[in-house]
Amino acid sequence: MSASGNELVELRNQQLWVNGEPLPLISGEVQFFRMDCQVWETTLLNLKKLRIPIVSTYLSWRRFEPFEGEFDFEGRTDPRLDLLAFIDLCIKHGLYLNVKPGPWICAEEKNGGYPDWLVEKSSLQVLDSNDRVVMGYNYPFQSPIPSYLHPDYLNAVERWMRAVDAKIKPFLYPKGPIILMQLDNEPCYTFHDAFFESDYNPVNTGENGYYQRWLKDRYLSIDVLNQAHGRLYQGFDQVRAPRSLEDINSHFSAYLDWAIFKEDLLCRHVDQMGKFHCQNGVNGPMFTINYNLHPQLSTPNNWSKLEQVSGIGGFDYYPSLPMNWPDFVTMVLAVQYSLRVNRMPWSPEIMTGIWQFEGQENESGKIAPESFRYLYLTCLAFGLKGLNFYMLADRDNWIDSPIDADGQLTRYAQAVEPVVKLMRSVPGFFEMNTEQPCGVLFNHRDARAAFIVNQDSNQERKNAYSRPYNAFLKMYELLLRANINPALEDLDVCDLDPVRRPFLVAFLHPKTQAELLEALEAYVDQGGTLILVTDSIAAVNGLVEQFLQPAQHGLGKRAALHGRGKYLFLDGDAELQDLPKILQKNGLRLPVAADNPEILTVLRTNESASLLFVINPGSEPQKTKVNVPGNWTFTELFPFLAETPAQTGKAIELSARSIRVFMQDLG
Repeated sequence: MSASGNELVELRNQQLWVNGEPLPLISGEVQFFRMDCQVWETTLLNLKKLRIPIVSTYLSWRRFEPFEGEFDFEGRTDPRLDLLAFIDLCIKHGLYLNVKPGPWICAEEKNGGYPDWLVEKSSLQVLDSNDRVVMGYNYPFQSPIPSYLHPDYLNAVERWMRAVDAKIKPFLYPKGPIILMQLDNEPCYTFHDAFFESDYNPVNTGENGYYQRWLKDRYLSIDVLNQAHGRLYQGFDQVRAPRSLEDINSHFSAYLDWAIFKEDLLCRHVDQMGKFHCQNGVNGPMFTINYNLHPQLSTPNNWSKLEQVSGIGGFDYYPSLPMNWPDFVTMVLAVQYSLRVNRMPWSPEIMTGIWQFEGQENESGKIAPESFRYLYLTCLAFGLKGLNFYMLADRDNWIDSPIDADGQLTRYAQAVEPVVKLMRSVPGFFEMNTEQPCGVLFNHRDARAAFIVNQDSNQERKNAYSRPYNAFLKMYELLLRANINPALEDLDVCDLDPVRRPFLVAFLHPKTQAELLEALEAYVDQGGTLILVTDSIAAVNGLVEQFLQPAQHGLGKRAALHGRGKYLFLDGDAELQDLPKILQKNGLRLPVAADNPEILTVLRTNESASLLFVINPGSEPQKTKVNVPGNWTFTELFPFLAETPAQTGKAIELSARSIRVFMQDLG
């Protein structure tokens, strides 16, 4: 699927360009169909005051097609449904649009936006491994879920999108303001996509279902599949999707295939959404896709694959606020992975305000604006270059947004305004990068193994199969805490480069793939320093025996030279704690140093400016001195922080869970 059929809307060097000019990918969510029409214009005017150039909005299928085949985009049944009137207001005030017609939108809507008449059709419904109907989303919006590849579901979606596209086609850029279009929303079966939870609808797992056909395309020969799965099938029609973990040790490849199939199924659905729009002549906007949080990174919503079948992908950032250390790590991990796999690191949804509905009531004013600002600045510090503030304007089931239900600015605008100012005012902000000499290897197979056993009641087996992925998380957190700010490396996406990443940390275990070991060897041979962490060097001796030669050049028994590079070996959790010291002893140099170990620092630079982020992720106030190469002087950017210069060698005070931002003009 093409990212955009319109050369006037494109991504170039991790930035959005419209008609040959760079446009900050900064937007605000305004769900007009849930707001009084009288406040639409006031809301848009205040959005402009915040210097936000793009309006983002869902179209809730259940509201615009409440009865099968009966549409209302003109406001005949409800004036809030007048889509064209809202678009006209965006045109009047010079605002671009990102239109998101689902088919699923979540958004604290009944059925997540699916029409009642659709989810009630029993033949379409998602089934779990026990053939029970899956009740998706959350109370009180729960409902059955339509199976993504069921022909009757796709026919209904095609009709819905044909109706939407007929209305918006006259407003596609350059004739109108629509420059972006989201394909579906957080593809995940409405948060019910665990390994045995979905989707066992017969269209996938029945006779000659999509799963059997997918396996045939993957293996071509039943003999090859039998060898991989440890089975004796006579034909692909005999293969059944796994429904329990009783024989995982003997047939792990079969479980792995079901995990990969689930990833590909979600991608196929998103791809089909894009094809529907293109068939309708909507091929000018850039297509987008968003990812939601899962226990394991990039599975079953495979970030890279989903972006390939859409246009530009990004993660939705919803930590608990005020953000504690575990949430901080999760958010930064997502930013780092986005930097590695996405064409532009951005957030299709970053939380502002909070949901409020029966069963999940939240007290208004409970979260301070500073907590939101801390989230935004964290994401910018570590690399995000685009944000969609969700929700920018209050609507039903949502409170404490920067714009209230009357269209007026609230105190929460104090969180958004300076962040937008930073992004739009710093010279070359969208061209800024961070030096990251150290990386951590993300092994997708290990993440899938943890995903497979996530529901397992056998704790011993669960621990065994989750261990490699959990070790990856532990290594990443340890390095982040040591102010090393490690990058993520995913060999499914990009080759290793020892020039860009001279240090790499990887967890090794007896079932590590041979091709991965070959890639690591090539990395070292080309000059990289590889730190291999294992539970037992003896356990992997057969895999890497060529690396475990007698000590060379006085390096000791836990080190070996190879080609132009070096191997270092750490055995178990006890030695892992020494990882930051070992890296620095072997030549790792931090771009910025802080004398307080509780403080993190990030330096982002381009040819004309440099930003220094000094971060206190803890719950207590801290002081620190920061040393930057060159003895530079940085000036603080905004009045919501102390208006004093920060000079090398002078102490900086930080309140709990806060970030101070300084700029050095290099021009």
